Amino acid sequence: MTVYQAQIDKAEELIKAKGQPIIIKRPGNDVQQTYTEQDFGSVSASGSIFSFSSDVSSYISIGDTIEFREIDSFANRGAFEVTDVSTTDVTVDASLETATEDTYFLDLSTTDDETTIGYGVPLPPKSVTRQNFDQAFQSGTLQISKAKDVIIAAKNLTMSPRPGDRMQFGTTTWNNSLPIWDIFGIGTIDPDGTPIIWQGIIQRG
Repeated sequence: MTVYQAQIDKAEELIKAKGQPIIIKRPGNDVQQTYTEQDFGSVSASGSIFSFSSDVSSYISIGDTIEFREIDSFANRGAFEVTDVSTTDVTVDASLETATEDTYFLDLSTTDDETTIGYGVPLPPKSVTRQNFDQAFQSGTLQISKAKDVIIAAKNLTMSPRPGDRMQFGTTTWNNSLPIWDIFGIGTIDPDGTPIIWQGIIQRG
């Protein structure tokens, strides 16, 4: 347990009291996970099929993008779109060089959206400019008339918010009929490496 657990709990308590439930969504094309042979075992490639030594059907879906990289004959092989999945076989949209690998990295970009829920407080913008915000920004022009500051409790978030994510207030289920906010810039207070709160700038989509 982090030595700052009390502050994490207190931050959520205060934000929950002053704010409202939120949901943060990351579009599927931006959701990427790296797997290795420890996850899926060895793999062989032939024709347009990757054959794994373990069940991958709960991890990989049709429409996902997979890429093998940096190890032996699979180095720089590029990205492939998944066209079919069975228990251990993954069919892609290209012809593969015949090879077998016991050690590899597999980058999987899923088409499924990733979401997390928590509590946040929207605030009137104070001075929301790139010059006085030292964290990451997404590209584009911030429109002050559509912007707000936001404070988000870090407790129980299952992913770290980042520029380009989208969020909604007052719900824990994504609802396209509710206002949608884009996270334009975001940073965290994390004195021991564990976030206590996230604070940033959001813009009405």
